[in-house]
Order: sequence, then structure tokens, then C-alpha cells
Amino acid sequence: MNPIKKAAHIAGWLYLLISIPVGYCLRSPKTMFVIWNDPVATAQRIGSSQFLFRLCMAAEILSAVGFLFIALALYRVFVGFDKFASSLMVTLWVVSIPISCLNLLNKIAVLHVLSSGDQTVQSQQLVMLFLDLHRWGIIIAQIFWGLWLLPLGVMIVRSRYLPRLIGFLVIAAACAYPISSFTFLLAPTHGDAVSTASMYVGGFGELPLMLWLIVKGAKVPPAL
Repeated sequence: MNPIKKAAHIAGWLYLLISIPVGYCLRSPKTMFVIWNDPVATAQRIGSSQFLFRLCMAAEILSAVGFLFIALALYRVFVGFDKFASSLMVTLWVVSIPISCLNLLNKIAVLHVLSSGDQTVQSQQLVMLFLDLHRWGIIIAQIFWGLWLLPLGVMIVRSRYLPRLIGFLVIAAACAYPISSFTFLLAPTHGDAVSTASMYVGGFGELPLMLWLIVKGAKVPPAL
């Protein structure tokens, strides 16, 4: 198999295998653990499901590191077409890694507070504070989760290694994630609505990309 097609298939399978657990864990706190207006119930939920809570933490690290290998595989696909854009794509993801990993300290702090056995109002408020800081960490990291897709989408459109429609959808996803983050920063009352919309736009962009890479790979340039 041509190394470009092989790299494309690897990127697609990694995309799928990492996205499923990570997508679940990044959204599960809103439904499984956190009740924003009830600190007592939130602390009880996390305390009774600590192993799942820790699994989600591990999944976030897996996402931060695993997507680097996806970006590197895609770099191998497109580097012969546009080395600068390929390098920019990888660099933008690399920037997100320390943000995502350091953000996990907020969840570790939650576990430390809960393990102390202190059930005072102040400790419960600390738990909610750290959970909220973690949420904001994701909002900031999400800017780069979108930006790394921009050079990728442009390269897909220009190179036609994949269908141009997928490239345009990836560009839309690349714009949607930062727009969601800046909405939270500048107009927080509209953040949840824009975030929901961006999730669908992102899914419509990334899912076809993922499936095409798995099934078809990438068109091999004639010169290669």
C-alpha cells in the first residue's frame, strides 16, 4: 500500500478510536457528575463514581496525546503538497496539549477535596469552583481544537486528495469551535446555544473526514 494511503487510513482509525471515548467523557460531566445548582448532589455523584471520573481524566490525556499522532499521520499525507500548512496543522495541535493536560489539575483538585472527608459548605463550593475552572479550560483548549483543522481543510480543498466537500466541511468545523469559545468569553449568556450549534457543525465536518480516511484513505498524487 502506498505510504500516503496507509498514513490516511491510520489517521482515520485513530480519529475514530480516540473520538468515541473522549467525546463521551468531555460531555458526560454535564449529565453524569455535575449539577451546577446543587453542590451536595454533585459531590455525592463524583464520590460514588470515582473510578468513572478517573477514567474520564485518563481519556482527556489520551485525547491530548492521541490526536498528536493523528495530526502527524495527516502531516505525512499532505507534507508533499504543502509543507508549511502541514507543519502549521501539527503546531496548532501541539499548542493545545499543555492546556488540556494542565487543565486536568482542576479535576485532581476535586478528588483531593472529596478525599479529605470535609463535607462543609466551603469544601463543596471548592469542588464546584474546580469543576467550573475545568470547564473553562476546555473552552480555551477548544480554540486550538478548531484551529488545527483550518490548514487541514484548506489543504483538502486545494489538493483534492479527499473530496472538496469534506474540505469545506472541515473548514466550517475549524471556525465553529473557536466561535463557540469566544462566545463564552465575550457573550456568556449565549455560550450554551452557540456551543450546541458548534458541536453539530463540528460533527458534520469531522465525521465525514474520519469515515473517508478509514474507507478510502487519500488520493495518491501521480508524482508519488
